[in-house]
Amino acid sequence: MRKRRTTKGQRSRVHSKRRALYRYGVVLNHEKYAAAIEDIRTNKNKGMKKSLNRSLHIITVDGVEMLVVYDKRRKELITVLPEDSNLFNIVKEKTNAANNIPSVSGNSDTG
Repeated sequence: MRKRRTTKGQRSRVHSKRRALYRYGVVLNHEKYAAAIEDIRTNKNKGMKKSLNRSLHIITVDGVEMLVVYDKRRKELITVLPEDSNLFNIVKEKTNAANNIPSVSGNSDTG
């Protein structure tokens, strides 16, 4: 009996759900995953393009902001990156600048 092969999209979906649970403690069930994809596709959250097919986005699920890599061709999340990565801050600053939101920094030279 032959085993059914999984597609790259299916493997990416499982991988990103595992990473969300491991790195942020957030369970991405079908509804939350689909809502995150829909938010990315309808440009509700601005992302940062890395290549022709992949882009970085900050999504909010259950009140937790997560940095994700999205594959435009497959319309799937590829992975969920850790919050302490430098990319998280870079993407957050770029998206705030794109949305004309002033960045809040802890460094103040006044005083």
